Amino acid sequence: MHVYVGATHPDETILVLFSQLHKNAVVSSAWLANGASDGAIVREYTMKLGDGYCQLVLAASYLCLLFPVSANPTDLASDNNPAALQAAYDRGDYRTVVQTLEQSMLDDTPTIHSAEQIRWLLMHVDAYRKLGMHSQATNLLFAVRRDIESHEAQTEGHALYFGRVGEAYQFEGNNKGAFTAIEQGLAITRAANLTAAQASLENDLGNLYLSLSDYSRGIVAYRASLLSATHADESSLIATAAINLGRAMLNSGDAADARNTLDIARHAIADMSPTAARLGHLLALGRLYQTAQQKLGYSAEFRVAANEQLRTALALAEALFDSRSMSYALGYLGSLYEEEQRADEALQLTQRAIHFAHLAAADEALYQWEWQLARLHLQSGDIELALAAYRRAIRSVTRIRSSLMTSPGKIYREYVGPLYFEMADLLLQRTTTLSDSDDVQANLLEVRETLESLKAAEIVEYFDNDCVIQDQDRAALEQLSATAAVVYPILMANRLELLVSFPGSIHQVSVPVNRTELTREVRQFRVRIEDAGSGDRFMPSARQLYDWLVRPIEHLLTDRRIDTLVIVPDGPLRTIPMSALHDGNRFLIEKYALATTPGISLTSAEPIERVEAKVLANGITKAVQGFSALPNVSEELQSIERLYPTRLNKDEEFQLSSVERSMAEGQYSIVHIATHGQFDSDHRNSFLLTYDDKMTMDRLEESLSLRRYQENAIELLVLSACQTAAGDDRAALGMAGIAIKAGARSALATLWFINDASTSTLMQDFYENLQDRQVSKAEALQQAQVTMLSNPERRHPAHWAPFLLIGNWL
Repeated sequence: MHVYVGATHPDETILVLFSQLHKNAVVSSAWLANGASDGAIVREYTMKLGDGYCQLVLAASYLCLLFPVSANPTDLASDNNPAALQAAYDRGDYRTVVQTLEQSMLDDTPTIHSAEQIRWLLMHVDAYRKLGMHSQATNLLFAVRRDIESHEAQTEGHALYFGRVGEAYQFEGNNKGAFTAIEQGLAITRAANLTAAQASLENDLGNLYLSLSDYSRGIVAYRASLLSATHADESSLIATAAINLGRAMLNSGDAADARNTLDIARHAIADMSPTAARLGHLLALGRLYQTAQQKLGYSAEFRVAANEQLRTALALAEALFDSRSMSYALGYLGSLYEEEQRADEALQLTQRAIHFAHLAAADEALYQWEWQLARLHLQSGDIELALAAYRRAIRSVTRIRSSLMTSPGKIYREYVGPLYFEMADLLLQRTTTLSDSDDVQANLLEVRETLESLKAAEIVEYFDNDCVIQDQDRAALEQLSATAAVVYPILMANRLELLVSFPGSIHQVSVPVNRTELTREVRQFRVRIEDAGSGDRFMPSARQLYDWLVRPIEHLLTDRRIDTLVIVPDGPLRTIPMSALHDGNRFLIEKYALATTPGISLTSAEPIERVEAKVLANGITKAVQGFSALPNVSEELQSIERLYPTRLNKDEEFQLSSVERSMAEGQYSIVHIATHGQFDSDHRNSFLLTYDDKMTMDRLEESLSLRRYQENAIELLVLSACQTAAGDDRAALGMAGIAIKAGARSALATLWFINDASTSTLMQDFYENLQDRQVSKAEALQQAQVTMLSNPERRHPAHWAPFLLIGNWL
């Protein structure tokens, strides 16, 4: 593959870019003969990825795909019409703005000399963002940062520049950097009494607080912004601050002044000229009036006000030939009519919204209106048309998944998860109406595939890495063993659905328990089961969960003589060990070997040929970095050494740099890490403790990533002293995805931390059992757990239940 990309950056920058794109790429370069236009120097970079290669040819001529640089305002002034450029921006023709500014690029490092140049710079950045080109906007901002900061002059443009930098940091998830940049800008505005710029930056500060769900500080910042905007007498700034303040009030539930705030915004918008900025405000305010009526049960006048703002927005969008905004205005109006159960009018408006979304290539709007169309078809009873619309909506949202995941303050599952579950729910209901067995199987398979796409997206979002999931040939897990069943719980709002897969068939079983009740029982079970001193307080929940999750499918398992359950838990079910569910006589682990996986499509289904295992064993026994000592780790590591050829890194030898080197260079089939570990809701806060540092999940991936593409991939990653917080479903998702992140076929990790001899004993038994090549990893763990619970002193699940086998169980 050859991609011609304009670049004036030094080689180091290019190499850093490649390392960010794919951390296990091996990059080399060579000069080529002049081949680009204007005699530009061309350099070819070769990226080696496993057995494949990718060539990128970079020319000095500018194309602005990866490395945008600053506009040359002098050229703009001489070669273009600044007034026409401003007019294009005002009417929302951002593509023209970008194309014009990109055609006026310097061939060397951009410099900023005047307020006029900063104006063009900020326009360029804003146009990129309006088009969803956030990485280009960020690159452009940081290309001139040193030049901006070197200027003694502290102008409005300088202050606003730091506001844009703060937005860029926020978009990347760097909230600390965002706060620092905004404060830099605010310091300039306060010193120079720049009230309009101050209003803009205070609004940015409010947005940052709101992305962190800190509504009280957000409201304070927005109030300050509204006051500054009023002093500056800037209608657009007043409208922006008032709309955001109203939204923050509604979200916080403190809406006493929301009515007055929205009225302030409405009057400010009425004073604005008919530009794209006014159009954006009209759409936002119309939607906010609708939200106010929905959330707080305000009077019908809010619905009337919403209709008025959206109709005005539609007329302005038509005048500006803005297809994207026309789509939003029509779609929001369709939503209003949908709520009023005026189905025919809602349908017509929604179909027109879809038409203009297609014209604008606006997938971010298209998925919303296809989703809305699906609901409208469902209301009219047309299931097939509804399903077709749901499918189109999911295809659209998949195309923009990355941008949705990086939107500040949004969690992908919370934001678009209902779309997937609504479609799955409709498919499940349709199954009961089908008579042909092949149709039933195809329908249930589509249910599973729909939810699998959501699970894959969750893993990508959690680890903030599109490449964490590798494209592999993954056979259906249920085809790997005639004695293993895949259990797929689906937590609907009003019921639990269990999909049970065997070779050649999927079965659906409905259980009458709603998601809220099930979640409450799961939370109670997790809290009680961790405490070995609590006796049998966990048992009522263990039995109730068994009755909901296992007993309804028990006859299917018995008929097929199933001995292994592969469970694909969802939501709160990720936080508990299924092994400790109880049928009244025995724990589930006494009846079945168990494995879990974050998704069927996320698990390597390659049959595993057992070879002589070599182990890289790492651990800490001493108290370091404020964490307690782990004295039982010594025996744990020694037991591994007695059983397998082992390289040992213990205590001082378990340095971050040395263990990374060992993992990257050695041909180990098992990597064992016995140390404090923590899985957090934010993967950047998840870590494994080394003697001198903390190994993040990204560092773990980097250390093991080269092995991903070798025949002797990591067979098993063992983390024997980790923990996730009870009730933290997102942190548990991180633990569930650790095998995927590390590029291992399987992982063995703990849900909670056990600092006693239990871990050492169970691990020794597990490794001994694993030496029998006829025993699967799931069976090896089952035997070790059953052995421990047969000991009266260790029978409580707190000792043996937290160990989960994740991924391939064979």
